[in-house]
Amino acid sequence: MTRNSIFYAVIVLLSFLFSSSGAAEYLDAVRDLKLGNAEGDTARLQKALDAGKRSIYFPKGNYRLGTLELPGNTRLLFAAEADIKADSTMLRPVESWRKKQVTALFLLKGDNIAIDGLHAVSLFRDTESNGNLLVPYLAFGKNCRNVTFRRINIDFPPLSDKTPVWEVPEKVPNGIFLENCSDILFADSRIRGINHGLQTFFCTNVTVKDNVAFNSSTLVDFDYGSRGLNYTGNWSRKLRYPCIFRGGTPDPSRVPAVPQGSSATVLRNLSYEERDPAGVRKELKAAGADRIITDENSELHHLFGVYDIRITNNYAEYGRTLTWGNRARQVVIANNISRFMNDYSYGVEGCENVLFANNISINARSCSIMSMYWGNKITVTGNQCIVRDEPFRPEFSDFPEQSAYWGGLLRFHHGPESKNDREAGSRYGAGEVLISGNLFINELGDRVRGVILDENQRDFTISANKFVNSNIYKKKGSGSLKILGNDFTSTLTLPHPVILFRGNGELIARDNVMRYLGGSSRLEPDRNIYHTQDEAQTPNPEERLQQPWAAVIAGNRWSNPALVILENNLIEGWKEVVSIGSGSRPVPCRLLIRNNTLEGTIRLTGTEQDFRCHITGNLAPDTLQETRLERSSHAAETIK
Repeated sequence: MTRNSIFYAVIVLLSFLFSSSGAAEYLDAVRDLKLGNAEGDTARLQKALDAGKRSIYFPKGNYRLGTLELPGNTRLLFAAEADIKADSTMLRPVESWRKKQVTALFLLKGDNIAIDGLHAVSLFRDTESNGNLLVPYLAFGKNCRNVTFRRINIDFPPLSDKTPVWEVPEKVPNGIFLENCSDILFADSRIRGINHGLQTFFCTNVTVKDNVAFNSSTLVDFDYGSRGLNYTGNWSRKLRYPCIFRGGTPDPSRVPAVPQGSSATVLRNLSYEERDPAGVRKELKAAGADRIITDENSELHHLFGVYDIRITNNYAEYGRTLTWGNRARQVVIANNISRFMNDYSYGVEGCENVLFANNISINARSCSIMSMYWGNKITVTGNQCIVRDEPFRPEFSDFPEQSAYWGGLLRFHHGPESKNDREAGSRYGAGEVLISGNLFINELGDRVRGVILDENQRDFTISANKFVNSNIYKKKGSGSLKILGNDFTSTLTLPHPVILFRGNGELIARDNVMRYLGGSSRLEPDRNIYHTQDEAQTPNPEERLQQPWAAVIAGNRWSNPALVILENNLIEGWKEVVSIGSGSRPVPCRLLIRNNTLEGTIRLTGTEQDFRCHITGNLAPDTLQETRLERSSHAAETIK
């Protein structure tokens, strides 16, 4: 084939493509439908849609529209200069779930609906006399399939320079609200100053990708009963929660209407049509969870759950979190980057089958990664959790200095228990947790930071991680903690614990390397603690570097571990390497310390009856002599 014939074939192909697609398929709203900033625009456009004219292009111009019903197979394409304003005489509300009234510009009434290129700037500027928006929502749909929103631009002046803490109903606009819909795409769009870009209730197969967002509550609010979220490639600044997935809170101490005994229960087989009290009780019985207490005051949507969530390859800065959610099953949070979060970077609450993988978090005010209340089968791997002096833009921040963001690294947390809730079947804390292959890096010299396990945490394996100026801190409660093959290095101003165990369960530490290299880090001032709605904590005494501590500390006279095994560890740089206390509460401590390489002394505090111990084969690295063992009574104990 000659060059000329190839060129001719390409020209023919391009001519065919342009003639069979693009603007040629669309009716022109001005030329063909005679729209143009008039009170009759809504009626003319609705008449055309009802008559089967479903593909309409809005060129540059002004349009005055009220509520429109979009039938199936509608495609609306807007030029960037098409300016839409609300026609107050043609607006009407509809009822959504929980009997909420929604007033939207577009009501989706069928399948295969696409809206592309709409710049909703003027639409949300008109208000009622009380300050409420004439049009609070761009679009509302129920029982639709294959719904697409692309290149949407919603720009609204933010009510405050601060990151939004709560959504503001009626006075701040929303994007799209979908109920019992499937195959949804929200992409290539930009939002500023709004509540939610996309909200879903009992929706399936939702993709939110390649969007940009500023000063808003969320890009996506993936709610009760929804299944299948792909949130990827999005960029945000000063968002409360760029991606939130809400299946229901597991904690009745915060929301008393949560059904008692339900912390670990979700109803995946519950259908949209059977979400009423009778349907919920039917599913509870089928799930063997009929012990759960429900009454006329219960908020049953807290049992609906959300499922099959992927949050990947996103970036967020100067917000509250990058992502957070509750009562979810199957959650992957991977390959994201966050900087300067007002709370934590990535978090879950009451979730099961969760993977945090290959994320980077720099300077989160509470911690990099958080799991709260009940949780099960959680893997944390390949992440970089970093606190450091990072290039900082105060004009984007809620705080005057970046030290306000210098929080912790990883935390498993639980709030107050409820006796009635536990007796009805609720469980607490996290179990079957694997934390492996992460970097926990603290480049500051003000205090120790690390992995904190609050009360009620159940079963943890922490292996093959690298800790720099950071530690593992298990607070009170039972449960098993296995610390295997980790590398701990510290250059802080004073020796500090790298393992601090205050629980009464089991501690097993094997094959770890712990080195204190001396105070080469500069001493930083304490960060400012602002009273905001987050999980930031004041450092405990062992984190404050006010006196030297042993490398491994476990137990005291008030609560001691049931079992401590320390084997094959290398510990260098501490004068006192291990300090174990026991008061036989709840039982004498079973203690095995053997075959470690220890530079310093081992101290046991308590009576001989408080321990059942075997200590042997622990050698100093320089002399290869047995490590010295010292005993003391509780009267001389200084650790509380």
